[in-house]
Amino acid sequence: MEKKINLEKEYLDGVIELFIQGIENGPFKGFETKDMSSEDVVSNNENKDIFRLAVDQAWLDVCRTFPNGDADGKIRQHYGEKLREAFCDDEPINVYNLIFADDSLSMLTVGQRQKIINMALKYLFCCENFRKQKNKFENAHMPLDSFTLEWFKRIVAKDIEDYPEGKNKLTIGMISNWSAIKGDKDSLTYVDEEKENKVFYSYIFYQENIKKYIETNIGKEWSPLEIEFFVWPETQLLLATEAYIFEIDQDAKRNEIRNNMSLTDKLDMLKEKLSNRNRNVIWFD
Repeated sequence: MEKKINLEKEYLDGVIELFIQGIENGPFKGFETKDMSSEDVVSNNENKDIFRLAVDQAWLDVCRTFPNGDADGKIRQHYGEKLREAFCDDEPINVYNLIFADDSLSMLTVGQRQKIINMALKYLFCCENFRKQKNKFENAHMPLDSFTLEWFKRIVAKDIEDYPEGKNKLTIGMISNWSAIKGDKDSLTYVDEEKENKVFYSYIFYQENIKKYIETNIGKEWSPLEIEFFVWPETQLLLATEAYIFEIDQDAKRNEIRNNMSLTDKLDMLKEKLSNRNRNVIWFD
């Protein structure tokens, strides 16, 4: 089957560099280029273990979902050790095993576990020496959050042929917040007893369909983790653009704009609406 999206590997270094430069806090802050190595990160953080540092950085992306925090560091220590073990051989990392094989931290949802693990892998992948271990990351997953789930709804869902629960299209009500995702490694859906036994899509459902979409439309040489470097900032820009348009024009045809306009057209629309605003700039001219 002919690929629908022509994405060259040479573009990846550029988006990784932009991602690195955008890190505002944590142990991976302060680096400017894609040539950053794990040795650079370690030496900049009192020679701490790189796997624990990657988890500490990932923790900043997920900690707001933990009301009680991780004051004793047990959660971060646990996943730092699990990642170190995963890099002890040359076999590709099995993310499903990292998420589901160990139930010692049963207080964490699948959504929270995957965010810590997948984001830690993303930060490790930013290190040039880890990036050269291509086979280790070939099965790496796309971190799920509000932006990647929005991309899933708008893009990936169009290509899904077989939906669970006898449905013939994506059911928005079956999409939970990323941090609330539960379920096991064998089912495409799960029943959440804490939410009146509602049925939701599982982690497996998202990852298997993301992988299939990428293989079909972009190419098997790309991992979902690599594609996330492109997906996340573009979806962020898309949602911000739509929000600005709807704020400026309360009468805008929202469904038509969301569903039938490209991001480029939305950016052009926003630029036009901003230039046509009849309002004097007072403080920020």
